[in-house]
Amino acid sequence: MAKRYDSKLLLERRNLRVAADALIRDLKTNDWPPDAKERPLTNLSGYWPELTPEQAEADPEKARRIEFEKAREQPCHKWRFSLRLFFENGRRYFNDYGDSDSMRRFESNKLVIVAGIDDPVFREMYTTEECVRDLESLKALVGAVGHVRRHDRRSPPMRRSRPWKSLSDARGAYGHTQWQAAETIGIPQGVMSQYESGTRKPNLVNRRKCADYIEKAPHPGSAG
Repeated sequence: MAKRYDSKLLLERRNLRVAADALIRDLKTNDWPPDAKERPLTNLSGYWPELTPEQAEADPEKARRIEFEKAREQPCHKWRFSLRLFFENGRRYFNDYGDSDSMRRFESNKLVIVAGIDDPVFREMYTTEECVRDLESLKALVGAVGHVRRHDRRSPPMRRSRPWKSLSDARGAYGHTQWQAAETIGIPQGVMSQYESGTRKPNLVNRRKCADYIEKAPHPGSAG
């Protein structure tokens, strides 16, 4: 039977890959300011003093210098804004469609780590070549997520007719703590807690894992 993919997943995956390509292209081709040419993550202030018309008239050279600096640094700040948006959309994508391993790999990517550090000295040690490499790694990680078939009607993810239908019931049948159940399923304990309380719904991948955990739970009253 041919695989059927979630259309929203495919759209979000495509958008993230396009965004990664744009970041890589800009990183390689933009004419960055000299002090950020090799380090676009350098902590530039992004602040330019505003002159009143009277001040600009009194010191036209300073007014021209401010406008020049704005134009010079704006592409770099625009790139950094696009990067932050890529991270936000990426986290949502992996949360909705990935698993704990893909989220861990996303958060441990060096670019994600460096971008979250305010120290400009640390950032200056991070080269453009590293940035390109890490962006390409994130793009590949995005592409690796989402090869998930829609649930077949003949095998629903959770059989509601079973008395151990919920995760908490299944966990009780196993005699597992919440931590043990989360480890068995392959999700963080905090996520397990949210699933049980109903404050968060499993994504497609974790839904299958939870369904498998529930289906294999000991029958009530069975020995062992």
